[in-house]
Amino acid sequence: YHPVLFRKPGKGAVDGGDRRSPFQRCAVDGYQQLSDTGYTVAIEYGFYIFFGLCLFCILIALIVERLRQAGRKTAVRYLDYTARIIYVLIVLATVATYAVIFADRL
Repeated sequence: YHPVLFRKPGKGAVDGGDRRSPFQRCAVDGYQQLSDTGYTVAIEYGFYIFFGLCLFCILIALIVERLRQAGRKTAVRYLDYTARIIYVLIVLATVATYAVIFADRL
């Protein structure tokens, strides 16, 4: 346990003058221990890629269904294979990009 979290009210701060609340102290001290790697931005971009791939799958499914209803089996097969290849390439490109950018920080 951390002594700041269990001090008695009215006794002042533990280290002699710091008037932050225990939660502020933990948040700031924890944030200062993180290295400058940009993980927040990396996670945000990863989410955008994931969200884009989800939309891509939905869009391809809608197009495939319309082509199937129109009886265009060859177009359905080509679009399905092409979409699968594009999906895998995007995932591999994302992993490779993250590996190159963050390789020195692991």
